[in-house]
Amino acid sequence: MLINYIVLSDTHLEIEDGESLQFQCIKGMIPEQELRVTCNKGEINYPKCNKQKPCRLSLEEINKNNLIMRVAITKDSMYDHGVKIPLRCKPGFFTVSVLSLECYNGVMRYPTCFNERPCRLNQEYLDRNHLELDPVNDDKVYYNNGEKIEFLCKPGYKSISDLTGLCIKEDIIYPFCYESGD
Repeated sequence: MLINYIVLSDTHLEIEDGESLQFQCIKGMIPEQELRVTCNKGEINYPKCNKQKPCRLSLEEINKNNLIMRVAITKDSMYDHGVKIPLRCKPGFFTVSVLSLECYNGVMRYPTCFNERPCRLNQEYLDRNHLELDPVNDDKVYYNNGEKIEFLCKPGYKSISDLTGLCIKEDIIYPFCYESGD
């Protein structure tokens, strides 16, 4: 268990064939796979945990997302996994999400502050217009005023126009796809 950076969560030291054990990572590690394992023919395949990667803070991303740090930072600041750093929006900007940076296994997650009320995607409009988001923006929900939004037609549909939407003062102009009939 030590070489896999795990400890036993359960109090059972002996289990029967087909029973499961729950492990957990030692502090500072993250699971590589499921930590619940089942005894199979008297053998256990022990799960493994790995060291969590630190994150590098990007002043460029801070500026691009209209954020201000509440604490002093240096250009090459590194932060440990799980660290949350409080922020605020630049004057004249506001947010629709929690304002903190979070380091998750080597990736710093940056919230965004908007200069005007942002546009929010509407699933009903996406369905009505037979659209889906371009995979590049697949996890994005809010868009800045004037920002373009790339869409794709749902399978079985096509468009005779550009598939770029536009955020204008809290509203999105959606393109339209129609049944291809192929």
